[in-house]
Amino acid sequence: SGSGKSTLLNIIGSLMRSDGGEYYYKNNKMDFSKERVATEFRKNKIGFIVQYFGLIDDKNVYQNVALPLKYQKRKKSDHDLTEMKHLCSAEIRKKVTETLRYFEIESKIKSYPNQLSGGQKQRVAIARAVVKESEIILADEPTGALDEENGRNVMKVLKELNESGKTVIIVTHDNKIAGQCNRIIEIRDGEIVDENKK
Repeated sequence: SGSGKSTLLNIIGSLMRSDGGEYYYKNNKMDFSKERVATEFRKNKIGFIVQYFGLIDDKNVYQNVALPLKYQKRKKSDHDLTEMKHLCSAEIRKKVTETLRYFEIESKIKSYPNQLSGGQKQRVAIARAVVKESEIILADEPTGALDEENGRNVMKVLKELNESGKTVIIVTHDNKIAGQCNRIIEIRDGEIVDENKK
């Protein structure tokens, strides 16, 4: 705790700027001092998964998962009515439905977060992170609020996403979770103190 793990995720996800150093993505130096660059990068490349799901309580599963697609399609000239048109489009509905089917929660498409189990909520959160085809998935303690069985299921999903070509970065205090990853970086007081690859 307090070592800077979540701060590092926020820097990787372009939510925060670092005090120093340089950020490279696919050999391209990123200038996140320009808010437009940071926003576009985050919108198109990054998917976030957090410990307590981060779902919007007054939106159903479909609306929660569709939200990133709405923002991804939005243009500066768009107004609220145009955004709603995008949100309800057949293209978005198809993408959301296919994603929920992949995560085996399509039957919950009209349910609200308070009607879901912890494992179902995390699957919805993961679906929301990947529906826009993010290349990097940032997961901050993704199993921390789950029982052991649901935690195993979430890790299985994250491994499958990694095997499909996505980069998955997990912050965890749990050595069992870390042990399932193919690269482990240990951070203490803001410094890398150990690193190993399998």
